[in-house]
Amino acid sequence: MNKNLDIAFGWYSKAAESSYPKATFNVGVMYENGQPVEQSYDEAMTWYIRAAGLGYGPACHAIGILYQRGHGVEQSNAEAVQWYLSVAEKNVGGQFALGTMIEDGEEIPVDPVGAAQLYSEAVRRGHLEAHYRLGRFNEFGLGVDQNHHEAMRLYMEAADRNHWPSHFRIGVLHQSGLGTPRDDDKALSWFRKAAYAEYAEAQYMVGKLYETGRGVKKDEQKAGRLLRMAQLPGLMLVLRDIAHATRRLVKRPWSSDPCEVGRPLMRIRCTEAAHPED
Repeated sequence: MNKNLDIAFGWYSKAAESSYPKATFNVGVMYENGQPVEQSYDEAMTWYIRAAGLGYGPACHAIGILYQRGHGVEQSNAEAVQWYLSVAEKNVGGQFALGTMIEDGEEIPVDPVGAAQLYSEAVRRGHLEAHYRLGRFNEFGLGVDQNHHEAMRLYMEAADRNHWPSHFRIGVLHQSGLGTPRDDDKALSWFRKAAYAEYAEAQYMVGKLYETGRGVKKDEQKAGRLLRMAQLPGLMLVLRDIAHATRRLVKRPWSSDPCEVGRPLMRIRCTEAAHPED
């Protein structure tokens, strides 16, 4: 067992006794992660609720995650939404989580415009996955005007931080000549980067390029190996989910300002004293 974690837990516990919000939250994190104490989602929830009561925004986000995943509590997207709403204005994790639920229509009517607004704010605050999500919205014109140049910019920023799905989308844009001149060599280079990271869609794409000889010398043996690595049944499920999500995005929006509409749902007004994630 890490002695430093033991020492840290002791000091966090002492500070939590004095109602120090971040220390209270950190005790919850240690119980959730099971280090250096025995893992307990029940204990984690107890400490997160205490921290939330002290106005600590990341604790509200953490509670939402536990409800969304059903860890230590009965799984409830509705409860998760309420907690995410309570910190959506101040906490980048809450903004992103709420954006995904609005995008997917989980307990909230689908609102691509609202999701794009939340992703934009999360991007402004450096959230990696939000770059990719907002990039997709720009690429396909979901919730924003279609803008392939902006999609490329967002994907590139995420790719600089080794976000492999963004590597793949950059390859697609180069291959299609959208937002950048068409360039099969660059497309293959980006696909390969994602394929080396075992990203299934990229493995499939590189395999198809070797199979057809597009931008690369035809090699059916290498193509077959890559296509097997891509595990097509799993890939088809991913593509099916993307198609379903896209269809849901044409439904009626629920609000132009989801944070304002959600205020009556708040259990705790974390927004008034929420801290951004460190």
